[in-house]
Amino acid sequence: MRATLSLCLFLSFCTVLCAQDLLLTPIGETFCRPGVINKAPGKGFVLDYGINPNINLRSENATSISEPTKVGVIHRYSFKIKAPILNKEKIKMLVGWNYYGEKYSFDQIGDINTLLFNTIDDKQLKSSRLSLYMIRPINHKYYFALKGVVSSNGDYDGGINFDKRYSRFDVATIFGVKKRSNVEWGVGLLFRKNFNGSFPIVPFGIYNHTFNSKWGVEMTIPTSFMGRYNFNEKNIILFGPQFDSRSYSIDVRNSNTNQLDPFIMRRSELRFSVRYDYNIKSWLWMEMTTGYVRNFTTRFEDLENGLDPEIVRVDPSNGPYFKFGIFLSPPKGAIKGMK
Repeated sequence: MRATLSLCLFLSFCTVLCAQDLLLTPIGETFCRPGVINKAPGKGFVLDYGINPNINLRSENATSISEPTKVGVIHRYSFKIKAPILNKEKIKMLVGWNYYGEKYSFDQIGDINTLLFNTIDDKQLKSSRLSLYMIRPINHKYYFALKGVVSSNGDYDGGINFDKRYSRFDVATIFGVKKRSNVEWGVGLLFRKNFNGSFPIVPFGIYNHTFNSKWGVEMTIPTSFMGRYNFNEKNIILFGPQFDSRSYSIDVRNSNTNQLDPFIMRRSELRFSVRYDYNIKSWLWMEMTTGYVRNFTTRFEDLENGLDPEIVRVDPSNGPYFKFGIFLSPPKGAIKGMK
């Protein structure tokens, strides 16, 4: 169990970074053009909705006679947008905003950790992120990319809240190598300031390889290992495991004092999924995803206990998930520098 939790914590540092997002619009003929041929389309605008139905929650200290806790459905939805602010041959910069929310709708709340489950029942847990992307090609083979993120994560009111209890800061850098149009790899570092003020530094890598007109792989190591099959330019399937985690700062009412105590809720999961991308027309694409979720332990940490927080662990059951969305991706030739 300890080994599994350590792995989950290490991977959770990486999930804020989608390393493939650092591979921005291809640039010029004389400079390195990030991305490989037949790669899945980039996303400038995304709107999607997903569900995880019929999840059971078992507390670590539950007994065989404890009343179970059942989640009818977990709703998950996101909105993303990126726009260029600098579009030159030797450098590109974009800004982005990402809003992600999830809501747990309980069918039944048991007799263990009732206050925690009542707190998140039908409550909107959300993450709002402001991002800055930059890519700088060095020559026809090498490039450097940078991504900075400031985010708010929790049950706060409004669209974003920069209070330090909700805020997290991330900077990711990557050095990429593309010797051929069908092979690309890169190494990078992620720097993060967490809720608790710690500064973990985590290495990561990317590897994209198009083997032929149909098959390829797109990897963000160690969080995503996706295979790809291209029916044609308008129909693409991606499949494989992806790790995902979220952390939220939430208020839980203390049953003794009736005051609100700050907690951090951390959850993580491994998804085995199949995603189908279909080009409806021009810039407009549709995405449909289904798969199976392997849930790891969900943790609730009581921040009132300072350096030795009280930790409550919950084991969610595994099960299927479904997601549907639409996104915009410019066709080749629509933006300067693309072929």
